[in-house]
Amino acid sequence: MNKKQERAVLRQALCLQLQANRRVLHLQIKTSLPASSDDYPRSFIMRIMAKQPALTVVLATEVLPLLLNQLLEWSAKKRRRKPA
Repeated sequence: MNKKQERAVLRQALCLQLQANRRVLHLQIKTSLPASSDDYPRSFIMRIMAKQPALTVVLATEVLPLLLNQLLEWSAKKRRRKPA
């Protein structure tokens, strides 16, 4: 068996092992995935951004820079307080 065949066999074995692990986890947790993508937070945020582009622009141009500025100031203060 050449290297390419060995990798293919190893890959298939790993895929089967992952599938088996997923089944075991599913049985242990006993939960199911949401029925639709509406239940995922990221999808919810993306829908809001798509439906209200003005809100997205305000967040990106006004709120986000303020938050980043606060974070950078906090980080700089923390570094200055650090004993040398």
